[in-house]
Amino acid sequence: LLQAFGRNMGTSEIIKELESFIPTGDDATDTTRLYELTNELKKNKDASLACETLLSIFEKYPDAELGSPGPIVHAVESFGEMYQPLLFDSLNRKPTYMTLWMFNRIINAEKDDAVRGKYIQQMKEYADHPNADDFAKEEALEYYKYQTEE
Repeated sequence: LLQAFGRNMGTSEIIKELESFIPTGDDATDTTRLYELTNELKKNKDASLACETLLSIFEKYPDAELGSPGPIVHAVESFGEMYQPLLFDSLNRKPTYMTLWMFNRIINAEKDDAVRGKYIQQMKEYADHPNADDFAKEEALEYYKYQTEE
């Protein structure tokens, strides 16, 4: 029930819903629920306050199928560059397939060669991150190879 008594949900209410989100294992059900929440979130001026909570879902459930790119990525990227420091915090805590994918998109768009080089080196380091699962480590290495063979 997204609209309580004919009003939009506030960002803090949506954050609480996102914090309690547990994937069902059914991709369609999970992505539909997340799209409902993120679409409601985007109606709020302070929607970007949910960015960290959205990214934390990837950390909590790195194996969940939540769309590709899906509602979380669409919502987070809609906040513009302000999400990047929060993405880096998430990556430093626990790189996941989806957060690495998002980071690779940042690398692809980066025009400054020095920054790009720093990012590519950071991607390589995520391949050895102690909190990354084997799949995330393999992905980080693949992205690193992709970026250095261009």
